[in-house]
Amino acid sequence: MKTYTTIIKNLNNFFTDLIKITIFFLKNRNIKICFFNENRHTFKYLKFYLDRKCKKKKIVLLTFEKINFDNINCYVILIKSNFFKDFFFLINKFKYLYTTTPNLNSSLFKKSILNKTKYIYIQHSPVSLIKAYHEKAFVEFDAVQTINRFQYNEVLLLNKINKKKIKPFRSTYHFLNKTRKNKDTKIDVLIAPTWKTNFYEIKYHLILTEYFKKNNINYILRPHPMSLVKEEISIKELDENKINYDLNPELKIENYENLISNWSGIFIEFALVNKKMPYHVDTSKKILNNTFVNEYETIEEFARRAITHNFKMDNIDNFNFNKFKISSLFNQSEEVKIINNFHRENFF
Repeated sequence: MKTYTTIIKNLNNFFTDLIKITIFFLKNRNIKICFFNENRHTFKYLKFYLDRKCKKKKIVLLTFEKINFDNINCYVILIKSNFFKDFFFLINKFKYLYTTTPNLNSSLFKKSILNKTKYIYIQHSPVSLIKAYHEKAFVEFDAVQTINRFQYNEVLLLNKINKKKIKPFRSTYHFLNKTRKNKDTKIDVLIAPTWKTNFYEIKYHLILTEYFKKNNINYILRPHPMSLVKEEISIKELDENKINYDLNPELKIENYENLISNWSGIFIEFALVNKKMPYHVDTSKKILNNTFVNEYETIEEFARRAITHNFKMDNIDNFNFNKFKISSLFNQSEEVKIINNFHRENFF
């Protein structure tokens, strides 16, 4: 029954996409700019540029998940079937295509065979472009936004290694401009580990949540979407262990008093937004490209030393929560100074 339902659903998506794409190419062949949004989690990183481009000319927004974006100058096309996702990319004739999805030409996201489209990558994280992504994640792009000096130097290194001419362009990380510290913060702790580490394997999610329950500390666990996809953790396990979790793609890190993370870019974002040092737990590093494991210091490795409290999980029973929850005014001012210096010296 499930297989039959899936087949019907896939056929429905196929014919719906066929109609959408036919109408689109008949009516909108002169539009020169396309934005590609993969899912609901990535849209917030593109929205600033969408709003700006829509003020000047008509654009196309290709998305794989339904999103709320209503602009008279933006033609939104939602595609669900893999065949037409692939087909749309291969036959596009746009002059420019902007996206925050890496791995161009090594996934369904492929270059056009009909046009010399310029592909521009927009950042959705401050982390390393070398270790935290696959080896060829950016080598097919014409330009890559860089929001800190580490990313800029990494694009230059990718050019040298791959004999490419990717243009790194310096830019403000506009995502941070949308967030402001909430004076009415009610949640004590956000637990937000990245994927591709041993965080769940060594049961850190259970150790932390049990400790917080025992000490009446408000917490929320946010699994990375890829941790669910790769089955590092499941919703069923979270429910069985009565863990408070949140899967909403719209995360407001300014609403949390503290953060516990590992090698996720969120720990850098939390520090810059909240002007407070997050807690960094010891896990294996997130490395998707082994070429530079011991040769290159990433911004995550540098920031871990510069703007975090390193948190030893094996000493959690001796953890002083009063210190964790309420810093002295002196420590707060010192942390603000350290974080502001880090931001000024490393970010564009």
